[in-house]
Amino acid sequence: MKKSLKILIINYEHPPLGGGGGVCTQTVGNALVAKGHTVHILTSGMKGLPKKSIENGVMVFRVPVLGRKDLSTASNLSMFTFPLSSIPKGILLCWKYKYDIINTHFYAPSGPTGMVLSLMFRIPNVLYIHGADVYDPTRLNKTPAGRGLLSALLRLSAKLQSKLAKKIACQSSDTKKNIEIYIKPKKDITIIPLPFAKPSHPESSKKSLGLDPRKYYLLSAGRVVKRKGYDYLLRAMTELPDRIHALIMGDGPELTNLKNLASDLGINTRVHFLGFVQRDEDKYRYYAAADLYVLSSLHEGMGIVVQEAMEFGLPVVATNHGGQIDLIAHNINGILVPPQNPHALSEAILTIYRSRSLARAYGEKNLEMIQKYYSPAIANQYLSLFEASLTSAQ
Repeated sequence: MKKSLKILIINYEHPPLGGGGGVCTQTVGNALVAKGHTVHILTSGMKGLPKKSIENGVMVFRVPVLGRKDLSTASNLSMFTFPLSSIPKGILLCWKYKYDIINTHFYAPSGPTGMVLSLMFRIPNVLYIHGADVYDPTRLNKTPAGRGLLSALLRLSAKLQSKLAKKIACQSSDTKKNIEIYIKPKKDITIIPLPFAKPSHPESSKKSLGLDPRKYYLLSAGRVVKRKGYDYLLRAMTELPDRIHALIMGDGPELTNLKNLASDLGINTRVHFLGFVQRDEDKYRYYAAADLYVLSSLHEGMGIVVQEAMEFGLPVVATNHGGQIDLIAHNINGILVPPQNPHALSEAILTIYRSRSLARAYGEKNLEMIQKYYSPAIANQYLSLFEASLTSAQ
């Protein structure tokens, strides 16, 4: 392989826009640059964000899209218009920089851009699938897994992209299974887990965050959308002792509904909505101060938030539908429960709440297991796939 590669990563979301998918490409990009490679990221723009910036050595190009109104959620219009603006920009970038590899993230809406640029410039395209672009139980008819005309068109697009891509990768065994069921590509799928950038551990305490040291705090983080299942966590809270409080970190379209639900359930004094916490240092202070991490999602591609909880030695209660089962082994480093089941969620929380030794054992195991997901090691897996793509293209 060439000593230094020129890599174009295409992802319609990039921090501060979006969720885990954008964080993934940001982390991978940083790790690849640290290894001596050139990385450019082509992504969506939004009012207030620069059209071009250099972030930790990664050059980020943002193209205009229509209908993007908030940081956490992409509208249908913004996703539809991303290829319309990113393909022309991508042509200019490929012409100017002569990339060795294109790494496209998500079938939709990034996929068409990577496919077109790969065909035009004969650059190998490595297609990475995150999960929600294939299967999302809260919006099935907007994914290839659903029924109807839109889903049929998405399946057709996904099949074409898979056929033309040099290599296909995804983040978890669950995502691989869904790709094989709904897309049926005629090539192998490589699992490359989400990369995790080892953070600094800021000094923190419940008192320093304005929390009551006598209380027991559950933490849950991520975009406040239906797929995250926060409403089931709130219903589980009604079965827990008053000493147990919940911290929900994130923003999104379901925030008002959740606040109303907490009030209706009479737990609004025990549920603390932290909103979007932009600075990593501030975010990690809550991880350091929390007692337990809860993932109540209906489905996850994998779950960077679970990796963050593992890094801070937290025991974890998570649902068992999605890629998080690659991270959490039942009764080894956490407890897995069925989704959409508040009672099962509350019982698992109580099991850990009542046993300090169990909580400590799960936390220590998480500190050990997180190390294999650190970004330098994951970047090497990307480079191996890039090398295989370049070799097969010769």
